[in-house]
Amino acid sequence: MKLAKEDWGKKWVEALVMLPSYLALIVLVVKLNIILSVLIIFVAQCVLGNVYSYIVIEKRLLNDQASREKSAAIFFLSQLFVLGVGVLLISLA
Repeated sequence: MKLAKEDWGKKWVEALVMLPSYLALIVLVVKLNIILSVLIIFVAQCVLGNVYSYIVIEKRLLNDQASREKSAAIFFLSQLFVLGVGVLLISLA
């Protein structure tokens, strides 16, 4: 019975020694999650910019239905929406 208590004491000491490493790992995962979220927002903004240039400038699909200013405003607001949702997700993380 005494041997089991000694093993339990060693396990607690090992756990306390490893605690800073586990905490650092948790902080690192949280920071990487935020970095990943920022990268996703950046990619989404780039995709929206490419969609705008493809639809409005190259294909001119929206020119018959809406003016260039209206289509630019639509894509600008969609970029603001993506940015706002991204900032909200980062603040909740």
